[in-house]
Amino acid sequence: MTGITQDSSPVTAAYTRDAAFDTAGYEAYTVQDDAQFRYSVALVKQSGNSGSVRAGIAATGGQFNVYHAGGYYERDGSYTPPTSTTGHVRYTGTYAGVTNLTVVNGNNLITPNPQIDLNVLPSQPTHTRGVIILNVDFSDQTTEGAIIDRELLTSDLIGGQDLPLRGLALTTGQIATDGTFMGEEIEYLDDQSGQLETNRGDIGDYGGIFGGPNAESVAGVIKLEEFDDDGIVRTDAAGNPILDANGDPLTYEWDSETEVGVFVLDQCGSADGNNSGIYCDPNAP
Repeated sequence: MTGITQDSSPVTAAYTRDAAFDTAGYEAYTVQDDAQFRYSVALVKQSGNSGSVRAGIAATGGQFNVYHAGGYYERDGSYTPPTSTTGHVRYTGTYAGVTNLTVVNGNNLITPNPQIDLNVLPSQPTHTRGVIILNVDFSDQTTEGAIIDRELLTSDLIGGQDLPLRGLALTTGQIATDGTFMGEEIEYLDDQSGQLETNRGDIGDYGGIFGGPNAESVAGVIKLEEFDDDGIVRTDAAGNPILDANGDPLTYEWDSETEVGVFVLDQCGSADGNNSGIYCDPNAP
């Protein structure tokens, strides 16, 4: 793998398969040369069906005030759009991400000499997961969707409960003639009550590529410039809110939080689509 700064001494870094850190069905690969070099993690996946598309992200834990992250998506061969009469198709599945929220005592880091100053040691990034729904209209070449059921997976690093995150709206994007697309923006998703968010924000971007006959699969990445607008309620080991002296919930308040994420999905109705899931078959029985 290339392109992630400080991930290993060679120009091309050799990552090691690390199944313990697989996230939402995306395979994890990690590298760390020694206890004082950066720890890096990659999450990757290839589509089902004909295996025409794949995508991945890679990130280093923070060190020396800087966090590095990026992603890619690619396709083998060409693709053909669906031939349905409406042009409407849907893709659903899991989503995985890596954030710049890190811990210096992460459980996958090489143990350092205890005399080393903690301020110069690398840290381990926190992962996220969720469910993604991508609705596509090939009649007018547009994409839109959402990422819901998002969680920050802190239990792997510091114990306790994983933390719920706000849902994301993938606003309308345009599909190019080569099957690639770029979303206009990512916003916070309106809540379940139907009330409109007063501060949806433009908090990131998403893009991807379709592959295979009838656009049977899609792969892509997202980048978020924030994901914690209102603060996340702190909970104890049992999942109960931790309250302050006035009985109000305490929250995590982060600044400058960022996230890169990946999705690889097969079309609903295709051989490897999530056809038994409610988002592929949303009508009431």
